[in-house]
Amino acid sequence: MTTEVIQAEYDGHTFAFDAEGWFDATVAADRYGKRPNDFLELDSTIDYIAALDARQIAITGKAGIWKVTRRGRYGGTWLHPKLAVRYAQWLDLNFAIWCDEQIDQILRGAPTSPQAIRAEYLSGYHELHAVVDAKAAESSKPWAVHVNVNKAINKAVGIEPGQRGSLPPGKLALVAAANQIACATFAVASDHHDGYDNAKAALGQFGTLLAPAAQAPRIEPSTHPPPRKRRATKGEAPTAPTVEASIETSSAPTEQAS
Repeated sequence: MTTEVIQAEYDGHTFAFDAEGWFDATVAADRYGKRPNDFLELDSTIDYIAALDARQIAITGKAGIWKVTRRGRYGGTWLHPKLAVRYAQWLDLNFAIWCDEQIDQILRGAPTSPQAIRAEYLSGYHELHAVVDAKAAESSKPWAVHVNVNKAINKAVGIEPGQRGSLPPGKLALVAAANQIACATFAVASDHHDGYDNAKAALGQFGTLLAPAAQAPRIEPSTHPPPRKRRATKGEAPTAPTVEASIETSSAPTEQAS
């Protein structure tokens, strides 16, 4: 989940979501006189979360995170969007329909809106590192695998560490695409070594495509002195002077990134 909070009003009350569709369950429970724990302790909820985990393990090899406790402003219990709508149904059916619409709008958004791009980036980031977690389970330094993958992505798109939070939408969309490339290569790898090598190679090719295109050859006048004009003899048409030219090829600057 993210620190960006999106507020929306329903029936005269304000509810909170984040840019990934997570939902503030504590505020909603207060509105309907209930407690999030009462919902989470239901047998049907426990079974539903188990089913979500089974699906997540089949995809990434690791159970999902479906609820978190947030501190400070907007503190309380926050639920993953896959669990939030079911929770909202427990509170009130009409409210659940509205929540479903809000979450769908947040996750889908306009394809080129900054909010949609950031949501896509965050979703891809978490998916990538869930896959990396699974592949690096036997590594003595799993954290290093995550760090190296992030470095390879940053290098491919030409950004420095720590810049992702302030990137313009267009650049962030490139990072999102790089996340997908790395995730796809890791998912089919035999282990984290194979995954990193393949991801690094694929990201290198991606970075090459993003580099400035080579400049076309340009024609410059020759530095040789012009030939002397020959006087035409009687009855001969004058000839035009010949201009020599040299072709100079300039290579495009290499984009440096770390």
